[in-house]
Amino acid sequence: MDQLKIKGLLVEAARSDCPNALREEIERKLFFASPGGDDDLAGRDDLRAGMRTVLMRLWTKTSESRPDYLPKLFPFFALLCGDRSDGDHFARIDWYLLDE
Repeated sequence: MDQLKIKGLLVEAARSDCPNALREEIERKLFFASPGGDDDLAGRDDLRAGMRTVLMRLWTKTSESRPDYLPKLFPFFALLCGDRSDGDHFARIDWYLLDE
């Protein structure tokens, strides 16, 4: 997923008036953009499964307790959900997007 799109999704989910249904849709988009996100649970390696577990736990706990903090987690979501080169587990973070 394009990192500018990731940043926009995090900002949208952080809004105090963001409906739960929209926040859940954003969660699904990030989940499917993560490594192995389009695979079923069978046949995934432990690294991808672990990364997705951490991603979903971080999303869930942050959105439940401090949704306004979600944009500050951009580097983590960019790393796991950003566009990757073939064979890479992680994306290169566009650090300049933090300043926008």
